[in-house]
Parts: sequence; C-alpha cells; structure tokens
Amino acid sequence: MTTIPLPGVTVERADDAVVRCEGCGRPLRDPASRARGHGPVCTVVRLPEPPRGEQQETLPGF
Repeated sequence: MTTIPLPGVTVERADDAVVRCEGCGRPLRDPASRARGHGPVCTVVRLPEPPRGEQQETLPGF
C-alpha cells in the first residue's frame, strides 16, 4: 500500500540529504532555499556582502 501525503505537506525522503540554513541552522525543504543555502527569513535578514575586487584607500600613516 502506497501512502500519499496531504496537499501542501512536504515529506522528506530517507535518501534526501538534510540541508541546513547557514543563518539559523533550520532544515531547508524548498528547492530554491536549498540551492541558496538560506531560508526565506534569513535571506531577507542577511546584510549585503561588500563588493569584491575594489581596492580601498589606505589610511595616512600606515
């Protein structure tokens, strides 16, 4: 007998690796969140990363 999950309920299969949010550590179930590495709340809360490759001016005396 095969069981069918209820609509709107996400069921993790035993062969799925548990991917955790890098921000809060909760398990991620949404494929987009799993690819991003952050859940929807932590994606909004994260501060933008500074642009890479740009040189900063040096401080005088250093």
